[in-house]
Amino acid sequence: LHQVDTRVRQGVKQGARGHGFNTTTMAAGVIEYSLSTMTDEHRASIEELRTAAKESGVVMESLYEKDATLYRYLIARQFRVSDSLDMLKASSAWREAERPEQYLDPELLSALPTFEEEKRRKGVWLPHVDKKGRPVVVGFGARHRKNAPSAEEKLHHAVGLLVAAEMRCGDFDGFTIICDLKGLSWSNVDYPFTKQMISVLESHFPERLGAFFVVNSGWLFTAIWKVIRPWLDPRTAAKVQVLSGNGKNELLEVIDKEHLPKCYGGELDTEELFAPLMKDK
Repeated sequence: LHQVDTRVRQGVKQGARGHGFNTTTMAAGVIEYSLSTMTDEHRASIEELRTAAKESGVVMESLYEKDATLYRYLIARQFRVSDSLDMLKASSAWREAERPEQYLDPELLSALPTFEEEKRRKGVWLPHVDKKGRPVVVGFGARHRKNAPSAEEKLHHAVGLLVAAEMRCGDFDGFTIICDLKGLSWSNVDYPFTKQMISVLESHFPERLGAFFVVNSGWLFTAIWKVIRPWLDPRTAAKVQVLSGNGKNELLEVIDKEHLPKCYGGELDTEELFAPLMKDK
């Protein structure tokens, strides 16, 4: 297991202690907020942000009508209300201009998408959640091609996936990703797309990523990570764990054995789930 940069973990922890917020800390060093740990200080910040958003006149009502949504934006900006407001404004403008729901494929909401949809999407939602109740999606890096389809089509499809994930998660919770890099080659490496998706995820879907596990990685990912790591916000980077081999030991800590696919050390029969994805990799 490649540990997350110690300085990042310490910096995130110290930042929270400096604000005096009541939080719990994940094993990877990420400060984990939840609705149950919301303090009076948090609620005061939420109301301050809501008032500022209303007075701005440019923020979509759907972004400030629920406490949980404002809470996520505040967490993303370390509870700096002015910065969180700027983030809300930018996200509101993006959502109004882009209308991300238009890229939502109804199949992405089903518990078990059709095989054809799985093949096209390069990934599959597992039929169960992890131990924290978060939806789990498995993605296959070796199925991505940087030259096809077009950059616009890839972005639209990825945004649709994020919208589907958001709908699965509810108002506050996030999702878990298992990124399987078995068979990855340079033909799959797409830095412009990756950088764009990081920006969309962090800017417009704050705190939706609960955990990101990389499995079956090799020397190539080490080179890729050196490029990608500086693009990530410290909170996002600290949620990425690169696991040894198929990640069995670590994944079983967050996903029940009967819900984890056999190929990652669990008991879930994935022949039907993964066969269409794997056969033409």
